[in-house]
Amino acid sequence: MQSKGLHYIKQSRVMNMPHLRWLLIILIISSVAVVYLEKQEERIVFSARDNSSLTITVGGNLYSFKQQNIPFSRGLGEIFNLSDVNLLSLTTPIFRDMDDSNVGHFIIELLEKYSINLVQISDQQFLSFGVTGLLDTVNALGQQGIDFIGAGLNEVDAVAPVYFHGKEIALGVLAVNASPPLGWAAGVNRFGVATFGERHDEAITEAKLSADIVIALVSFPEDILEERKKELGMALVDKGVHIVVGTGSGPVGKVEYYRDSVIFYNIGTLWSQEAVYSYERESVVLQVVVSAEGNVVINAIPVVGNGYSCKVLNKGFLYYKISRRLGGQKWELKL
Repeated sequence: MQSKGLHYIKQSRVMNMPHLRWLLIILIISSVAVVYLEKQEERIVFSARDNSSLTITVGGNLYSFKQQNIPFSRGLGEIFNLSDVNLLSLTTPIFRDMDDSNVGHFIIELLEKYSINLVQISDQQFLSFGVTGLLDTVNALGQQGIDFIGAGLNEVDAVAPVYFHGKEIALGVLAVNASPPLGWAAGVNRFGVATFGERHDEAITEAKLSADIVIALVSFPEDILEERKKELGMALVDKGVHIVVGTGSGPVGKVEYYRDSVIFYNIGTLWSQEAVYSYERESVVLQVVVSAEGNVVINAIPVVGNGYSCKVLNKGFLYYKISRRLGGQKWELKL
């Protein structure tokens, strides 16, 4: 827009001077606005780590289909690296032929660099790459010693929680796909993803007995009705989940308390190359701090990602836009 404006000014040096003055003012304002939006100071939230607390960081979908490093900013990197447990939802497979030019190489590099302990692999976009993509990803994560949730060789494996033990606090995490494509639901002897049902209920019961706090990640398809989202989120809380986190595609969603628990219906896409819509670049990273006394504080940190960077927001239009969609930035629970 600025280059077109300058060209117009050069072609209109005579006549209509008031018009040119106004055009110059508009160009100056637009330049300042761009600088303000692109060079925001990052909001670095340091973990309250000590010997008695447990800090958990949960990021949204990671969708990388090109051979490209994903440049997390310093502030975003510190949020993950200073946390005890880090979770992400993977929406791109890690295929077997993993050399330096393969997309999977960059994904593994990112997971290791930012200390990602646990990856959800039950997202709708992830499943679109087929069974080979899922199997190769399971093998690649296993080789790197990174745990995964939401899929398995059978139904029991798919719904099984993963546990993390601090000095005084135990965390249980599990994942489920709200509406998997036909044929993708894990069965008695069938490889697939976790779905709602009797086995999943048993997994939540087990997690309640084995952990102080239980987090469930839910892959919601983009076309699911909001009423259905609420129904499934509340059902998880009724069974004993403390924090429900929606990780499907779509805009960041409203957050609500329900029965002394909290439900995040969608935390958005952490990273997506060549995003078409603005909401595909907007997300929140959840920082959950659990004290030995059972106090839980959840901070939602607005993040924006594009083809060049993925960074924390501290102010500006996108910061307030994301915060408004959430309906808040901080939630507290008592276990």
